[in-house]
Amino acid sequence: MTQTEGAVWGPGAQVLPRSQSDDGINRMVRQMHGLRTLNIGQCVRITDKGLELIAEHLSQLTGIDLYGCTRITKRGLERITQLPCLKVLNLGLWQMTDSEKVR
Repeated sequence: MTQTEGAVWGPGAQVLPRSQSDDGINRMVRQMHGLRTLNIGQCVRITDKGLELIAEHLSQLTGIDLYGCTRITKRGLERITQLPCLKVLNLGLWQMTDSEKVR
């Protein structure tokens, strides 16, 4: 898996509006099972719940942009990184809190 800053997404990618929430993710994942790349960068309302939904329903995902998704935690990232086809993960502006750091 490659972590990229400013990833470029090709044809067939889904870019969601910045106002997207976990509820919007819930509706989207139930309709787009074959989605390969997803850009939810700067969607500051997305939480670990949204990442869980993505991981459950979008098993073919090869790339996801989480740039600026400031409400996600290590728990959500651990779930996303278990996607079997994931090759590209953009985590720009994401910071791990002290309580999440591996000791």
